[in-house]
Order: sequence, then C-alpha cells, then structure tokens
Amino acid sequence: MAKNDEISSTEKLLNLIRGKSDSDLESSDTSSPQPPTSRLMPSFSKAFFFRKTVTIGIEIGYNALRLAKIVRFSEKQQELLDYLRVPFESDISQDSPKFSKFLKSSLAGFCGSSQKFEIWCTISSARVEIRYLRIPKVSKKQIANAVYWTYQKQVPFDKKEEIFDFEILGEIREGGVTKIEVIAYTAPKHEVEALKKAFSKSGYPLTGMSIVPFAIQNLLKTHWIETDEKNVCSLFIGRDWSRIAILSGGNLVLTRGIKAGVKSMIEAIREEMQAGREEPSMELIDMEDSVIEGALDEKSQIETDHARKIFSGLIHDDSFIADINEKKIELNFKEEEIFQMVLPALERLIRQVDRTFEHYSINFDNESMDKIYISGQIIAYNRIIDHISDQLGLPVDSMNPFHDGQHFPNELLIPESKLERESFVPAVGIALSNNSVTPNFIFTYENKEKPKIIRRITGIVFAVFLFFIAVCIGISFQQGRLSDMRKNQIAQLQQQIETFQPQVDQNMILRLAVQTNDKKQALKGYARKYLGLTVIGEIANITPSHIRLYSITAELGGALGNKSKSKKKILILDGIISGDRLTFEPFLAGYLMKLKNSPIFSQPKIIKKSFEIFEDEEVLRFTAQLELT
Repeated sequence: MAKNDEISSTEKLLNLIRGKSDSDLESSDTSSPQPPTSRLMPSFSKAFFFRKTVTIGIEIGYNALRLAKIVRFSEKQQELLDYLRVPFESDISQDSPKFSKFLKSSLAGFCGSSQKFEIWCTISSARVEIRYLRIPKVSKKQIANAVYWTYQKQVPFDKKEEIFDFEILGEIREGGVTKIEVIAYTAPKHEVEALKKAFSKSGYPLTGMSIVPFAIQNLLKTHWIETDEKNVCSLFIGRDWSRIAILSGGNLVLTRGIKAGVKSMIEAIREEMQAGREEPSMELIDMEDSVIEGALDEKSQIETDHARKIFSGLIHDDSFIADINEKKIELNFKEEEIFQMVLPALERLIRQVDRTFEHYSINFDNESMDKIYISGQIIAYNRIIDHISDQLGLPVDSMNPFHDGQHFPNELLIPESKLERESFVPAVGIALSNNSVTPNFIFTYENKEKPKIIRRITGIVFAVFLFFIAVCIGISFQQGRLSDMRKNQIAQLQQQIETFQPQVDQNMILRLAVQTNDKKQALKGYARKYLGLTVIGEIANITPSHIRLYSITAELGGALGNKSKSKKKILILDGIISGDRLTFEPFLAGYLMKLKNSPIFSQPKIIKKSFEIFEDEEVLRFTAQLELT
C-alpha cells in the first residue's frame, strides 16, 4: 500500500503542476474502480525482452476481455509484463460482426508494434470432450492410430465436424503390462474456425487455442503456482454452470461440467423469497391470458434481479436495493438467512464434486484428492469456501496468479481485489502456453508430424551429405598418400640413376640399341639355321609308337632367304596308324591335339585319310598339314 500511496502522491503533484484542482483529482480517483488500462514496464525490459518469446494470453469472458503478456526466458522461467481487462461494449459479442474490430482496438495498444509475439486464446470448454486413455505400448508410428480408435470407441465423433488431438502423458504399469497414458480430446471445428477467422480479420492471427483446464495445467507445470500435492482439483463455479478439473502430477486427467452454479444459488434465493409471499391477486383472473402472462414474467424478472442483488450483497458484503413497482425499497437480510437460502444449491454442487472424486479414486488406482483450488466470484465469500472444505474434508484455496513476486517486475501494479486477481487465472495460464506442453486446437498431432518428417528427411539428407564428404576426404587423403609414395619412389630412382657410372646419355642408349639389334639378328640367324632340326626333333618327340611317318615335307616359303616373309610356313606329314580299327580315329585326334599344343606348330588339320592294308594288317593312312609358328 505504501507503494500505491507514493504513486498516487506523484500523480497528484503532476496534475497540480498541469493546473488540475483537488476536486478534479478526487473525482477521477473515485469515478470507477476499473483496472488500469496500461502497466509500467521496467526500463531494462525494453532493451532486453524484445529478443525473448513474448506470449499474449486472451480469455474471452462473459462481459469482458482479459489479456496477459508474459515473456518466456526458458521452460521454467517466465515473467508477467502486463495485464488488462477490457469490458465489452453493449452491442459487442463474440458472434458480432464488430468483434474483429473490437479485438484489433484492444490488442493494438496492448501488444505493441515493435515486438514479435505469439497469441493464445481460450475457447469455451462446454462442448470440448476430454478422455483419459490407456493404450497398449506400441511403436511411435502406431500411437496415433491406437489413440484414435480407442477414443472413437468411447466417444464416437465425426472427424469432419470435430477436431481430434491428443497428448502423451507417459508410461504406466497396469497388471504387470506397460501401457501409455494419453489425454485425448475433441473440439467443435466450426467454433475453432470462427474464432480463428475473427482474430485473423483483426490483424492478430492466433498461434494457439485451448481451454481453461489446460491453462490451469500450464500454471502447475511451469510452477507459476507452486503446489506440493500430487492430486489437485480445480473447481470453477461459474454463472450458469461449473467445471471440475482433476490434475495429477501437473497433468490434466479428468474434467467434467456440472449444470449448477451461481445461477442455481440465485434461483434458490428467489424460490425461498417467493415461498413467503402471497399468490397473484384474484383481480387478474378476469384479464386476458397474455396480460396475465406478461405480468407474471415481469414479476419473475423483478424477483430474479432482487435475488441476484441479495446474492451479490452476500459475497461482496455490499448493501443492495430491489426495484419493485418502480419504488426503491431497501431490504436487509441477515447473513445467516441468505446462507441458508443458498445452502441446498451449494449442497447439490458439493455432492457432484464428491461423486467425481469417487469416480477418480475407482478408476485411478484408488488415488485420493489432496487439495482443491476454487475459482469464480464466490471466492469473495469465505464462508462458502470453508463449507466446501468441511464437507469434502480437503484443504481449499483460491488460485492467485499474482501470489509470488518472482514472476513479475516490482513496478507492476497488483489488483487489490481477491476476485479481480483470480479473474486473470485463465489469461495468465493460457499466456504460459507453448506447443510442446499445451494442447493446441489449431496445431494438432497431424501438424506436429509434418515438421518431424521434414526434420527426419533433412537429417537423412544431411547424413548422406556428411557420408559423401567423409568419402571424398578419405579419397583425397588416400590420393595424397599415393602421391607422396610416388614422389618418394621417383626420388629413390633418381638417386639410383645418379649412382650409376658412367652416366647414361643419348649416345650410350643408341650404342646399346645397336648392340641389342645385332644380338637379335644373330638369334634369328641361329633360328633359321637350326629350324629344320628343331622341327624334326619336335615331331619325333610328339609322334607315338603306333603312328609311323613316311614323309615330312616342309614348305618354308621365303623364311630362309628373307624374300617372302608373308608366305606361310607349312609342314605336311604323311603316315599310318596301326592297331585296332576302333582306335584309329581317337589316336588320330589325340595326335592332332598334341601337335596343336606344341609351341612350334599351329592349325593342324587332316588333308586326306583312308583305310589300307599294310603288312597284312589294316591301318589308317593320313596326310596332315601344319603351320609353323
């Protein structure tokens, strides 16, 4: 309070300098208790925060828009920079064509123009179905299919009309079998698309969209609200309905809506008041039905307004005035009388909460609840909070997103009202969102798979690239080694050449060439001289005993005189084969093969063969032709 007094004094001094009177200041201070439309930001934030991720959280309430701006330094370190409540104009609603313009005007000053930011928004959870599932442990590729059909079995839905998504919580042992814990949900596609379109038209497209139970999950997961309890319940008591959300280990595992809320308590007050009043006057009987119905409806509306003011007086500790027949009559009720009026409706709500806890205990390994967080306008009345705590036997507390100074700068003004602080829970919670921990109705598991596939392909391409780079480096290294080896060999040969005496020169090479040619010609001369002897010796070695040669004729062409080198050197053999008639042909074929395998002869062939009688014995006479190599 001292800090607020100092700021107030400074403002008064500035206004006095500008020429404003004290009366003007007092009227401006007491005109309306609206929250400030802008907050002070530390000077270092402007120079440093623009590089960090800034998230704008938006809750579209019944009669106002609540905004929160959070900068995220890491997954566990965030800071609240600003918050704002913007009341709806009389002709503005979420379905109004003017809604986009209202969003644009509200976000323009709050977001700023120099920073890059993400925008997350809450959507009504009334038509969002959430189920906690346990599926068998399967491969990553099969998880989505297993979750889809398990959820479809419990909550049949049309994929064309509903958005389906899920979050994996972890693994659990059930009956000795490992299973995967999953929270799956569906949301109406047309509501999501309509809200997404409204933000796009405003010029501030949404990054994400979720519900308040997941915003509360963010508060616990990021340790924005510290709790040592494992199983906690978030009980929101709203105007027309209430919602129970159970979180275990920071994860949302069960949520359900209850058709009981503040309206039920107001209706209970109205019924108690009506029970003590007389019936409509008999004078109305002679009037037309439409007149009677109109009079009764008007009376019912007056009584409902009266009951609402009584309830408001109970929870806010204010005086209240009921307008009946255009006369203002001050009605004072004792606190005990009003509390007894709302008690039956409150007991019905408590029984619904207790049944939900029993259901959770039965289906979640006999787990019991450790703590309850209550939100809604009734938190302003401690007696209701204490009664809920006594009936359920659990500690009850209200959620306060401003409870710890480490999450926001000292310059940020904190709402003085407990109810006003609690009203920013959804906005602050949804501002803590990111796609890694928060279910997002516009970025489902199918959208998350696309970047994974791209990263996988990119990784493969990069790995192949690295492989080829490694291969090229290896080849280059090997080629360098071979080049060095060749250079060393050349150097060694050069050294050997230098050691030779005398030194080799062109004249020496020419003399050696002449000597080599002379030796070659001498060898050829020896070959020509002994060619005939060599041929006869080779034939004698090859010819077996059962083959007799009568004559050997050689046509050497110009070999001896070197006059006709192009003519073939031919050898003609004339002989007989003796023995068994059946062996003549095999013997002749074997003989030809031996001649062919000789290094001197080639192309052996039979020119002529016939059976004859030689010395009273049948023989095979043949004439063979060979070429000398």
